[in-house]
Order: sequence, then structure tokens, then C-alpha cells
Amino acid sequence: MAREKDFFKLQSTILILLLLCSFFWVSETGAGAEDNVFGWAWSSNIGWVSFNCNNLELTPPRCVNDYGVHICADAGDPRCAGVPNADGRLIGYAWSENIGWISFADFNGDGNITIPDQNIAGSPCVPNCEARLNLSTREITGWARALSAVGEPQAGGWDGWIKLRGTAQDGSPYGLSVDSLTKKFYGWAWGGDDSLDTGVIGWLNFNWENPENWGGGPPLPPEYWVETDLNLPPDSPSNLITLEEPCAWGVPANQQAVFSQIDGSPMGYAVIFSWNYFDPENDPQASYEILLSSQLGFPVGQPKFNHIVNSASQSYVLYPPDDDDSDWDSSLSWSDQYYWKVRVKDSGSGRWSEFSDPVSFQPPLHAFPNPDFTWDPPEPNQDEVTQLCSMQEGVCPTDLVACYNPSDSEVDCKAWPNSASFLWTFSPNTVTFTDGTTNASSSPRVKFDNYGLYDTTLRVTDNAGGCSKTRTINVLRPLPGWRER
Repeated sequence: MAREKDFFKLQSTILILLLLCSFFWVSETGAGAEDNVFGWAWSSNIGWVSFNCNNLELTPPRCVNDYGVHICADAGDPRCAGVPNADGRLIGYAWSENIGWISFADFNGDGNITIPDQNIAGSPCVPNCEARLNLSTREITGWARALSAVGEPQAGGWDGWIKLRGTAQDGSPYGLSVDSLTKKFYGWAWGGDDSLDTGVIGWLNFNWENPENWGGGPPLPPEYWVETDLNLPPDSPSNLITLEEPCAWGVPANQQAVFSQIDGSPMGYAVIFSWNYFDPENDPQASYEILLSSQLGFPVGQPKFNHIVNSASQSYVLYPPDDDDSDWDSSLSWSDQYYWKVRVKDSGSGRWSEFSDPVSFQPPLHAFPNPDFTWDPPEPNQDEVTQLCSMQEGVCPTDLVACYNPSDSEVDCKAWPNSASFLWTFSPNTVTFTDGTTNASSSPRVKFDNYGLYDTTLRVTDNAGGCSKTRTINVLRPLPGWRER
């Protein structure tokens, strides 16, 4: 954005007339002690602008003329009673010793905030002049107005409007926002003619830390800003993570706490959604809402899944077969891509954040294999041949491993296209395969080289993926040897 190189030269007689006219508005202000915006802004043209009569820098007695700017939390905010479209609106008055009252809602100067204030004929902000803080994005849009210019012929055509967000003459964007952590205002407003890059007020700086220096800085002290003590809603959730668990029917023991809701799923597939929560006031999370769709744009009325939970948890387990909303089984398909996003509500303001940016996930081609096996004898002795059985072959009577197609029907694990492979592992790894079998056999025969507990794991992998099953075999001491006399 180009700096304002030639500051608008205010006629001293016009300033005096405007200042005298501005005193008319003192009786129309009010409630500085009840307002939630404080601090100072600076303009190289008009100097300091005070946003609350309780600013500590003001000389006591303060609030002889009671004024302040206020952000409406909602229609129930007593300071905003009767204000149209109150949610997030800025109302009230700031004060400049050089041009008088600057109003954030009463734009026609009648002391009231009504619908006509939003649509003043001939104003640059028709059809809506509202100054408003988006409580989720923290951006401020709309307009304020210096009331000394309202209906004043000595103003020389100046209409008093101050734009809170827009585009400068050189195409650079400008505007105000509230920092989530400090609650300070950052950015600039513009009071002048966009086409000429000049104005009575010119650039109005809301924070001395702004990196730009349009129009120069104020005299000492240099540290100044506008801030609010409004209880803000939480930030949009961040760091979204999608953890797919396709083997919920074979959850390892060390993950039981995480997957306690999904262990034993008929189709084995579950997804865990997680996110990070931040609230400016450190209010705990009270609720969350997850929205899922097959389309990135999340068309209105077409979510695949919408779930609101009153919980402080920052994760949600998606478990299709046990979904209490009964909409997952009939809506999701294997191998299709889906998108999810989440928003949160805090326990302080009771407001929802914006939805997070969406992230995607894609279920596999079909359910993963569900492995299982038995062995005989049930408690083998050391060095005794033990038959492990997972599939029907030889002395093994039945298939214990289930494989599936995209229609959730069981299919032959070894047939195309599943073409499942088998892998046996043992802990401790002191076993000997016998009778021509290997660790890749579906039903191998083994001897355990020692006695004790052996954690025996079978992993079965097909064209979608693989799952494991672990069972513990108690191997007894070796049988005594026989010796003839």
C-alpha cells in the first residue's frame, strides 16, 4: 500500500467549526464503564483517538462525558439491547479532540441505532454500513463515521466515513483484526477518498506494532493499541489428524484403551479423527461438531455424516457398525474419498468456532482379512510337533481366517484377487518348522525349542492390506526320555 505522502491539509477554521459542532453529540454517548473496547488509535492528520473514557492515560476525573466502543456478544448482551443484528456488531463512540465523536453504529447522528443507520442514502457503504467483528475469524469489516461531518456545510464536502477494511489505491488490502491471544486490534482503517489517497482523517493506526508506517508515527509515548476484553469463541481447530484402523478386530493389547469402542468390529474398519483446541480465555472445550462429505465443498444438506457431541474430547472414533446415528453403513463406500472438518464450542462464551480446514481420507478396497488360528495339542511339550491351523487343509478342519470383497461377502483368501499371504512370527523366536512347512504356510507344523510362554502371531495380507492375530501358547517342559534296562 502506498504511504500517504501528502497529508490532507486541514483548514484551521474548518477544524474549529467541526470541533464546536462535535460537542452536540456528547449527550448522545454513554456507558464507557460497561464497554469492552479500550485504548487508543493514531492518525497523523487528527492525532489521538480514544476508544473509552476509562482509558488510564486520561486525566481524572474520567468519564465526565461517558463514552466507549463496545462489541456486542449477542442479542442477550444488555449493552446491545435493541441493536439490530447485534451479534458481533461494534457500537458506541470514540473521541478525537480534533474532530469530535466517531460513531460505530449511529451513522445519521440521531443518537439511536436503527435499521436506517445501515443504509444511508449517498453513503459509500450502501446497502450496509455495519461495523462488525466476525467472532470466528476475528476480522472487522464495515464502517465508522465522524459525526461532526453529518449535515455540516462547513465540512467542505467531507462526509466523515471511515472504512475498516478495504483495498488501497495501489491495490494493497488493509483492515482490522483482533489477535486471539492478546485481544489487541491490529491493522489500519482509512478515512478519506480512496480514489485520491487523501482524507481529513487519512490512515488510522490501531496498533503501534503494525509493520507499516503509513503517515508517520505519533509523539511519545510510542506504545499504543486498541484492545477488547470480550470473551471470544475458540479458534478454529488445528492439526487435524485422521488415523485409520482397519484391524479393529485384532487390536494389540497396548492399544486397547484407544480402541476400546471399536474392538470386535464386524468389518474391522474404524477411523479416529483428532484435532487441537485453543481458546483465548483458556475456557475448556464444551462441544464439537464433525461434518463429513464425499465432496470437498461440503454442499449444504448433503453431508454423509454430521455429529454433535457435548464433550471436551479432542478426538472422535468413527465406528460404522456401531454408529448411533445409523448413517455410516448406508452412506460410506469402500475405496471412495471422503472429507471431514470439525468445529468446537467453548464453555465460556458458548460460541462455535469456524469449521477447520477439511482433510481427506480414503477407506481401503474392502475389509482387511480377519485372522485367527488354533493349535494342537492345546499345551504342547517342548520339542513336540504342534499343528497350527488357520485354513482348512490336511488335518485342519475349517477356515478360521476370513477374507472379504467390496460387498462385504466372505471369499476364498487364497483365490484371486485377494491372493492372501501368511506370515507366522514367535516371541521368543526359538521354533523349528517341520514336515516341509515354513513361516509362510497357512497351517504349519512346528516344534518349540524351549518351554514357557510363546506369543504366536499370524499376519494375513491380501490385496487390501493385512491384519494380525496374536495368541499365547503355553509350552510345557519336555517329556521324560525312555531308556530300556
